[in-house]
Parts: sequence; C-alpha cells; structure tokens
Amino acid sequence: MAVTRLLLMALMVTILSAGLAHATDWIEERVVGFKNVKALIARIEDGLSEDKLDKVGADAQTVANFAARIPDLFPAGSGQGGKTSASTDIWIHFADFSSRAEEFRRAAETLAHAAETGNRAGAEKSFSALRSTCKSCHIRYKDLF
Repeated sequence: MAVTRLLLMALMVTILSAGLAHATDWIEERVVGFKNVKALIARIEDGLSEDKLDKVGADAQTVANFAARIPDLFPAGSGQGGKTSASTDIWIHFADFSSRAEEFRRAAETLAHAAETGNRAGAEKSFSALRSTCKSCHIRYKDLF
C-alpha cells in the first residue's frame, strides 16, 4: 500500500513537473517574441525618421506575422511556472485578448502596406495606431508590478 502511494505521488510530481516545464517553454517563447517585437518597433520608428520605408514595411510585416501567433502563445495553464508578466486576466478574458492581438496584427499589416507602397503619411498614421494597440493590450493584460 505504501509503495503504491509512493508510486502515485512520484507519478503526480512527474506530471506536474512536465506541465510546469511546458508552461515555462511557452513563457520563454513569448518573452523572446515580444523582445523581438520591441526591437522591431524601435527599428520601424528609426526607419520612419530616416525615410527608409522599405525596411519599415519588412519589419512591420514581421511584427504582423508574430501578432497572428499571439493567442496561440497563451494556451491555458501557461501563465504559471516561470517568470512572466502576463496577467491572469488573459485567460479570464481570452476572447478580448485575442481580439486585441488581431487589432495589433491588422495595424502592423496596414503599416506594412503603407510603407511598401511609399505612403509615408499613411505609414506614420499606421505606426501610431500600431503603438496604440500595443499599449492598450499592455495596460489590460500585462502585470507591470
């Protein structure tokens, strides 16, 4: 009987550890992805100030591609087990979170299109929208403290 309990406890620890490791993998993937987006947004800002719309377009498309993946990077249970600033509100209000990620993606694609077609005014306006969508999600779904 004691051996059975010990085996069951060992099995539970193994299962929980595997889940924890998996959650940590998701967290790491998110952290790397969002750091890349932060760097891309800085490059986009520089590209706009230097009138290098071709680079702006490519970087904005990369942001859009990542943004399309955002909801998939937050599966249930991936908010625990590692260092994360993701608010638990993400999973409570996942439809809204996903909608905001889609707005972010659309803003990045609009920016990419404006830059690729040489529309500087449109690119600047789209960049402002991109930053706004990014900020609105952080305010709602990122634990800052």
